[in-house]
Amino acid sequence: MMPASYRFHLLTFATGMPLYMLRKTALRKPATFLLGWVLLTCLLMPILPSEAQPAADSAPSAPSVSASFALLNRPGRELLRIDGSANMTAINQTLKQRYEKQFPEAEVVIRASGAEPALKALLNGEIDLAAVGRSLTAAEKAKGLMEIPLSRDQIAIVVGQANLFEGSLTLEQLSQIFRGEITDWSEVGGAAGAIRVIDRPAGSDTRLALQQYRGFGEATFTAENVTQLATDDTAAMLEQLGADGIGYAIASQLASQAQAKPVKLTITQTVLPQDALYPYAQPRGYAYRDLDSAAQAFLGFATTRPGQAAVAAAKLAEAKAVAAGESIALLPPSPKPLAQPISQLLPDLSDAPRAERSKLWWLLLLLSLPIFWLLRRFRQPSVQVADSAALATPPAAPVSPATAPVAEPVQTAVELATADRVAASALSEPIADL
Repeated sequence: MMPASYRFHLLTFATGMPLYMLRKTALRKPATFLLGWVLLTCLLMPILPSEAQPAADSAPSAPSVSASFALLNRPGRELLRIDGSANMTAINQTLKQRYEKQFPEAEVVIRASGAEPALKALLNGEIDLAAVGRSLTAAEKAKGLMEIPLSRDQIAIVVGQANLFEGSLTLEQLSQIFRGEITDWSEVGGAAGAIRVIDRPAGSDTRLALQQYRGFGEATFTAENVTQLATDDTAAMLEQLGADGIGYAIASQLASQAQAKPVKLTITQTVLPQDALYPYAQPRGYAYRDLDSAAQAFLGFATTRPGQAAVAAAKLAEAKAVAAGESIALLPPSPKPLAQPISQLLPDLSDAPRAERSKLWWLLLLLSLPIFWLLRRFRQPSVQVADSAALATPPAAPVSPATAPVAEPVQTAVELATADRVAASALSEPIADL
């Protein structure tokens, strides 16, 4: 398929050529030409390419969510109650902050009591949404619970950086390690040494999601070589790995850390968590039962572009916290501002894809070109008349014969000499009268 940028430029050329050929019509009927240009632009807007190429340094993108909730202009009421698992803490907090920023009259109260207590509270009507990091079971769905996923994350199998194992594991070997049937690294091609499994708490969503795959089950994680964590914390799991441990975590949470390395798995080929064939993953999202307008408004925000941008930002925050060895804990509630700043009323384009903003500027530029050209055409005749009037030389006024000066005769040198001799002889004669 042709890239989005190429299709956009090809579409621009295909529409620009007919308009250029009709430039004479623009001179005769400029208003009709301009109206046709605007109408053509409006017709082409829905078919312009909208795919965006993610930047290399951008946040990890969440998968496309088929949203069944519309993004509302105003929430129905102010208070929304959310409780759930620990691995939804960062997502809950980021969505809360951005949701309350867009809707200052709303208030979201979040807790992290765990997935099981949250689902019970949801059935009892004590909360509005349960934030869970796994799929609902058939028994939970039979009670009337429904789910909406926000993200699907790979579950990475990891060992410590000091671990000498550099090979790969088959899915059967991995399940045998977690069941306690393989207890030494030499049994899977590594150096001799006991294998220690770093397990998460029994109520961990990541643990429950991994148990749903073939080879894992209720008997898994019960061997003598298992060290079970007290809290569902990725940073604490990384500290326990050492040179002999093996554990598991949400892959996006390991993006910035240097304590552990992923274990390659062999299916039909060797794969890592970023590969399409990687087998283990878990969804993260919300469970609900009876939705009111407040819950619908929040889910509409979470499943559309602003919410998906918040989910991607939350994953970056998780990775930074894990790299720093910090637990992802709930932040204390911040006081709500008395007045909303003007900057918050403007649309936030920081999370918009670069290709979308580029397309908008190209469209504005294309729309401005014919307007500039027509204005220049309208201005040229008046400029030419003014210039011709300024440069024209006025005709010389006719001179009347009556008022024309008469040229005096020019005396020659001989005439002047004769006149001098007559005057001298007159002076030398005596005056008889005296």
